[in-house]
Amino acid sequence: HRDLHSFPTRRSSDLRHLAVTPRHLARLFHADVGITPGEFVERMRVEHARRLLERTDLTSERVAAESGLGSVETLHRVFRARLGTTPREYRHRFAAPQQ
Repeated sequence: HRDLHSFPTRRSSDLRHLAVTPRHLARLFHADVGITPGEFVERMRVEHARRLLERTDLTSERVAAESGLGSVETLHRVFRARLGTTPREYRHRFAAPQQ
């Protein structure tokens, strides 16, 4: 389980001894992956939220916290922007049947 809350900054102290600035690393990341590190992190957080909605009965508050999105407002905003639906609608459509 990755710590999605600290992913963007966790290793910035490690960069100092390599003489690589966070800005330069972001440029390298974008050149290699095609998206910014921030975009990558948000995509990973949304994917984790999707899995939680599909596989658990956690509340929206818990899904937002567990996925690293932080708040229900952010969870709703990114779901609307990226998936064109709300977390509740997504769960209704894609949740696995409970045993």
